[in-house]
Amino acid sequence: MKHIGHIVGILIVTAFFVLLVYFQGEFLDRNQPQLPDGITPQQWIGSFIGWAQICVVSAAIASFLWYGLAQWVFKIRKWEDTEKRPWWIALCILPLAAIIASCIFVKRAEDGLRLEQCIFFLINGLLSYYISTVLFSPSSFKYTPVLAKRIRYW
Repeated sequence: MKHIGHIVGILIVTAFFVLLVYFQGEFLDRNQPQLPDGITPQQWIGSFIGWAQICVVSAAIASFLWYGLAQWVFKIRKWEDTEKRPWWIALCILPLAAIIASCIFVKRAEDGLRLEQCIFFLINGLLSYYISTVLFSPSSFKYTPVLAKRIRYW
């Protein structure tokens, strides 16, 4: 039963970040940035939202991969077997790749807005992965994510 709770928790975190992307799209629709020639606001907003959703989905996939590996693949025979932080960090590559692709493929809207775009993609990708894995890692590996000992007490 605890497995289902963790999986549902990861889904709730993912849904929260999907809603964050949706509301950002609504905000951009009302406050349209200045765009380069040849791009309509709807095209740019669609591209921005699409890439932001890719960041969230890639983080969810990485979170589920971490959960599956930690719960059903990694076996603990002695206490040293619990050190799986390199695996956790390696799974960060999936959302990081989506974030980098998002920063590259979404056209810059206004001067100086590139940084804000990339920060938004970073929040949607890495923060979603981090929160999902810190709060919903299996109990044997619940302290593997960075700073999890300070956040997770149960």
